[in-house]
Amino acid sequence: PPPPPPLPSPIAAAPPPGVVALLSFEGTDDGVTSQHTASNGTWLVSIPDARGAHTGGHGIYCEVTKAWRVPNLAQLLLPRYVPRAGRETLLHLAFYARVERMHATDPQPTVTVAFLDLHKNFEQLGAEVVPLTPDWQMHYVVIDLKPEHVGHSIRPYLYLGMHAGIYSFDDFEYKEIEIEDGMRWLQRAPERIKAKRMGKFELNFLDRENWPIDYGTAKVKLVRHAFPLGISLQTLPMSGLTIDQYEWYLRTAATHFWSGTLHRTLLWSEYEPEPGHVEEAQRSVEQLLQWSKAQRWVASQMGAELFDGGHADKDHWSNK
Repeated sequence: PPPPPPLPSPIAAAPPPGVVALLSFEGTDDGVTSQHTASNGTWLVSIPDARGAHTGGHGIYCEVTKAWRVPNLAQLLLPRYVPRAGRETLLHLAFYARVERMHATDPQPTVTVAFLDLHKNFEQLGAEVVPLTPDWQMHYVVIDLKPEHVGHSIRPYLYLGMHAGIYSFDDFEYKEIEIEDGMRWLQRAPERIKAKRMGKFELNFLDRENWPIDYGTAKVKLVRHAFPLGISLQTLPMSGLTIDQYEWYLRTAATHFWSGTLHRTLLWSEYEPEPGHVEEAQRSVEQLLQWSKAQRWVASQMGAELFDGGHADKDHWSNK
């Protein structure tokens, strides 16, 4: 007879690479606690609770029956995370959540996710307000941890004091992501913007006799950047939109941008899907170019090139 099947192993499967903690609340609170720091609101927290389950049998269930109107006055304290890598890393906190409003007229509830450094007198390293929906949705918040945070206890908090509602949370994942060179370049974008695209300026208002007007108030609005802020546009056939939807698409582009390129439309596999069949693509491209001229987008700012995209498409006729 064949050998009996192996007995189920009590050892759980290893987490995916980079994942340092998983919270699923199956029969345990997984180290999550709650506290409120004022008496002008009321809530009920139950962990683990079947009413808060996204997958499995349990999750976090929380009823805020009277809101504190200040987010951090009602807190869920998640387990601490201690960075051990000797280099800059990102802590990626992902979770599933949903919420029900107590009354139809209530504002849509939110949760504020904050990260506090317990070794620095609960210094807040970052926070993000996350809008919630009645359906289960996955959310994630990322915090940048520097080498000086190595060995510190970093605790994520969920602040629920702002809005009344019935909150459910489940399937938390802590994941470490090492900072790569490209990510460093992206992180330094605010510094480059401040150095290259921002600066002090002065506006002087003069009356008809060229005397300075130094009274009253003035409202100044930026109409257009000095550089050609643009967008990549699709033709109607490639967009897959209806005519009404495509008109809205172009109106929106004209409202926010004043230059552009043709998005992938001139790839060979798109422009000539069959030998000699270019009429439809040519017509749609010409229509988009005419539209750009009507918006006073100069020709040099509406660029397009013909790319040999046929060989990249194994089903294109040029490969047969």
